[in-house]
Amino acid sequence: MRAWLIVALLSIAGCASANPSAEVRELSYRVDGGETRTADSMSKIVGARANRVVEVWFESSGREPCADPAVLLTNATALSRAELAGLPVAVRRRPYGLLPLPAGTPVSVRLTLEGRVDRPQGRVLIGCQRELVTRWLLLDIVQFAVGCALLLGALFAGVSVAVRRGRAAFGWLSLFLLTTGWVCLAQSPGFRNLLLVYPMPVSWLRDLFAFVYSVALGRYIVAVFGDTKRRLFAWASWLTLAVAAFAVLLDVARIAGIRTSFVASQVFALTLLPLGAVHVLPRARSGERSARRFLVGMVALLLFAAPDLFWGLGLPFHFEFNTAPIGLLLFAAALASIAQLRFDERSLALERSNVELERRVEELEGKQRQIQGLSGELRHQIGQRSRELGRALLRGDGAPNVAVTELSSGATLGRYEVVRQLGAGAMGAVYEVERSSDGERLALKVMSTDAGPASLARFAREAEIAARLHHPNVVGIVDIDLLPSGVPFLVMEIVRGGSLEDQRHRFGDVPWALPVLAGLARGLEALHSASIVHRDLKPANVLLDERKTPRLADFGIAREQSAPLDVTLDASAHARRETLKLAQRSPGHGSERDEPLTRAGALIGTPLYMAPELGRGHGADMASDVYAFGLIAFELLCGKHPFERPPALLAMAGVPVPPVPAIDGDAIPEPVRELVLAALCASPERRPSARMLALALGPFERGAK
Repeated sequence: MRAWLIVALLSIAGCASANPSAEVRELSYRVDGGETRTADSMSKIVGARANRVVEVWFESSGREPCADPAVLLTNATALSRAELAGLPVAVRRRPYGLLPLPAGTPVSVRLTLEGRVDRPQGRVLIGCQRELVTRWLLLDIVQFAVGCALLLGALFAGVSVAVRRGRAAFGWLSLFLLTTGWVCLAQSPGFRNLLLVYPMPVSWLRDLFAFVYSVALGRYIVAVFGDTKRRLFAWASWLTLAVAAFAVLLDVARIAGIRTSFVASQVFALTLLPLGAVHVLPRARSGERSARRFLVGMVALLLFAAPDLFWGLGLPFHFEFNTAPIGLLLFAAALASIAQLRFDERSLALERSNVELERRVEELEGKQRQIQGLSGELRHQIGQRSRELGRALLRGDGAPNVAVTELSSGATLGRYEVVRQLGAGAMGAVYEVERSSDGERLALKVMSTDAGPASLARFAREAEIAARLHHPNVVGIVDIDLLPSGVPFLVMEIVRGGSLEDQRHRFGDVPWALPVLAGLARGLEALHSASIVHRDLKPANVLLDERKTPRLADFGIAREQSAPLDVTLDASAHARRETLKLAQRSPGHGSERDEPLTRAGALIGTPLYMAPELGRGHGADMASDVYAFGLIAFELLCGKHPFERPPALLAMAGVPVPPVPAIDGDAIPEPVRELVLAALCASPERRPSARMLALALGPFERGAK
C-alpha cells in the first residue's frame, strides 16, 4: 500500500514538473466600473470593503506546450463570471477557478469578482490542465485530509462516550471534532467541487458550526479543568448559543445571512483560547500534564493559524495554501490526549479504590468469619452447658422444687439488669434486660412457678436446641445461667411485635397472611434442616418483630428427629376418661388452644395444632410439624380453624377425622390453596416437606406489611 502511494505521488510530481505553469504578470482591472489600472499579481488587486465588483482581464499567448491549456485562479471565492474572447463561460460560484483555453490560439480572458474582495484572491496561472489540477489538489490535500481526520476522530470520541459512560469530556470533544472537521471540509475546494452537488447547505452548515465548535470547546474545558472558572465558561457558551440562534433567525427572515455573523463566532472562539490558557496556566506551572498539553496544543494552533489570519486581514505575509488546518489537527490531538489522560487517571484511581475496597471487604469478611466462628463456638458452649444442666436436674443434683419470686426492675443477674417484665405464663416469665457490656436490650426467660426437675430439664433443653439454630426466622439464644436460687434462666433476642396469637383480629387478611406464612415456612425449614422437630407449633409460639417478620420460639418440648419419643400413654381408665373429655370439647373452649396437654394418657403438645397420627400413638416428626403449619395457614387465610374438634383427640377417641373443608376466597392464590390442603393431608407420607413449603411461599415473603 505504501509503495503504491509513493508511486502515485512521484507520478503527480513528475506531471507537475514536466509542464510547469506560469503566473500571469500583466493584469488589467477596474473596481466598480471605475478607472482601469494594471497589476502584476492578483494579490495587488485588493478593493475597499464597500466595493462589490472587480473586473480583471488579460491576454493568453496561445503558446502553451500542451493540448489542454487552461487558466486557474487559485482562490476563486469571489469569482462570479468569466468571458473567453468576449464569449461568456459558465462559472458556478465555487472556489474552483479552472477555465479551459483553446490550444494554440491567443485569447482574451475577463474575470468578474463580486462580493468582499478585500482579501488576497490567490494567483492567476496558465498551463496544462492536468498540471494545474494536480497543483490545485496538492494545495488542497492538507485541508481535505485534516477534515477527514477530524471527522474520524469525532467518530472514535463518540464511541468512547457510548462505551465509557459518564465521560462528558469525550462527548464535548466529539462535538468539537465533528464541527471543526466539517468546517475544514467545507473550505476544501476538492470536497465542494468533486464530491458535492449542492454547495450552499455546506457553506450554511460551515458558518453555523463555527458557533457550535466554540461552545463545544468551552464545555470541554469545563469538563476537563472545570472548577473556579466553571461559571465563566458556561456563560460564554450560553452567549455563543444565543448569538448563533439570533444569526439563524436573521438568516431565515432574509435580513442578514448567517455568514454576516460568522465574525462574531470567531471572536468567541478566539476569546475562549486565552481564557482557557489563563485558566490552566497555574495548573501547568504546578506540573499537571493535561494543562501542559493544552498549552502546547494551543501554541501550535496559533502558530499555524497565523498565516491564515494574516490573509484574512489582508496582510502580505501569508502562504498560497491554508496552514490553519495543520494547527487545528495538532490542537485536536492535544485535546484527545488530555481526555484520554484524564480517563486513564480516573480509571487508575477507580482501580486503586476497587483494590482498597476489595482489601477492606476481605478484612470485613475475615472479621465476619471470625465473629461467626466465635458465635458458633458460643452457641456450642451454650448448648453444652444446657445439656449438662438438664442432665444434672434430671438426676436431682439441683433443687427438686424451687419457687422463683418475681424479679423487680433494676435487679442485676450477672451482667444483665432487669428493665421490666414483658409477660408471664403458666410455665415461665419473660423480662426485658439490658446487657451491661454494650447496652443491648434482650429478653430473659425464667421459670416463675414451683418446678420439678423434669420441668427444669425441659427448660434447659429449650436453650440447648435454640442454641444450635441461627436463622432470621428463629429466635436465637444468647446465654444461659442460674439464678442465685439455683433455677436456670436463658437470654434470648428480644422480639417486640408480640405473638401471632395476639394478631387474631387480622386472621383472614390474605395480603398480610401470605408473607407471614412465607417467613414461618423458612423458619420451619431451618429447624428441619437441623433435624429438629418443634412438636408445639402454634400461633402463640410464633413471634413477630417490628418488621412483622415471624420468628419461631419456645423449644421446650422440641427434640431431634432421631431422639426417643415423648409418648406417655397410660392404659388406666382415668387417663382414657380424661382424653375422651378433651376430645369432646369444641376448639374454642378449655385450655387446649394454648396450653400443652401434659397429663397422663396424652401426648405432649397443644391438641388443637397436633396431627391426627399423634392421637393414634405415633411419635411426633417433621410431617406432624407440617400438619401444624397447615392448620395455622388455614386459620391465617380463612380466619377460622378447619375442624370443630382437634383431629388428634378425635383420633385418640377412635372418631374418624372429617375431611378438610374447602378454602374459599378469591384473594388466595390457587397454588397456596393446593399447598395448604396438601399440608393437611391425613397421610403423613403425602404431606410436603418444609423446604417445599418455603420454596412455594417464597415469592410472597416480600409483601409483608
